[in-house]
Order: sequence, then C-alpha cells, then structure tokens
Amino acid sequence: MALAQGDVEHLPLADATFDVVVSFRVLSHLPDLRAAFREMTRVLHPGGLLDVTVFGDRALDRPVEHMLREALHEVLGAAARPIRAFYRPPSIAAVEAAGHAAGLVSDDVSAHTTYRWTDPAALVEGLLVATTYLWTHLESATVERVQGLLRAKARAAASARGLEDWDYVIHYRGTRSTP
Repeated sequence: MALAQGDVEHLPLADATFDVVVSFRVLSHLPDLRAAFREMTRVLHPGGLLDVTVFGDRALDRPVEHMLREALHEVLGAAARPIRAFYRPPSIAAVEAAGHAAGLVSDDVSAHTTYRWTDPAALVEGLLVATTYLWTHLESATVERVQGLLRAKARAAASARGLEDWDYVIHYRGTRSTP
C-alpha cells in the first residue's frame, strides 16, 4: 500500500485503480463537488464503490457557524463575504446529483443530525482547525482578531451545560456503472 497526496479534483492516479474510494467530511470544503465526484469515480474500477460523508448545508445553522460569520463580518465588514463563501456545504440533493453526474448508481443517500452540548473552547478550536484554509486569505493580525472575537462569542453564549451544537452529515454510497 502506498500513500499519495493530491488535489481531489485532479487526482494523480490512473483510471480504474481502486475497488473502493472513501471520503470522510472533506468535500463540503471544496469549491466544486461535481469535479471531486468525477475524479473519485474516474479512479474506481467499473462496479467499484464510492463512499462519501460530507457536512450538509444545514450545518450552516449551527450556533458556532453563526458566531464565526458574525465575527468575520464585525472585523472585515463587506470584505467578509468572499471569505464566508469558501465554506458552502451541499444539500442532500446536490450530493446525489453530483454522484449521478459522475456516472454513479446511488446505492444509499441519507442524512442525519447529531445533537450535543459541547465545551465552547473545544468547539471553537475544532472549528478553527477545520477552517484553516480561510486564514491563509487574511493577514495574521486580522486572523487573531476574528479568532479572539469568536472565542469570546462562544464563551458568552455558553450555558452551564456548554454550547449547543450539532452535526448534519450526508452519507452517499454509489457504484460506478459498468460499461
């Protein structure tokens, strides 16, 4: 087994290389879901399985997501719009359409939400790590201001139980059609 690094929209792999391709919670951070599905399907053998889990569009309703967008807007004003647009998680219909457009036969498409109370500091740090790609577009002083404001908002919104949070994930399993 070998490890390869590459862009999921342009995989450095030969056609029909794998029986199974798995992607876990990555694709919702990419600009072109359909291109990623096409590439993952390209490297599947005919009859091969694609198994994808993505954060779905309802994840944008999480309180911590609202706080992040507010912090970006408070620090950047209108300049926050393009930064906020980097994270555009898809709907369940968009995921299924991407699979279909890539030539997959959908075996299972489902979504679920998991609710929990979370330590606000841990939740914010996890979000900051997951959104590292945002920070490369900003000056370090701006990043520090946004992150500090987000941490303060999360602390202020927390109750004795912590901060309300949830995951909304979409699971897609499809098979590459055979010629």
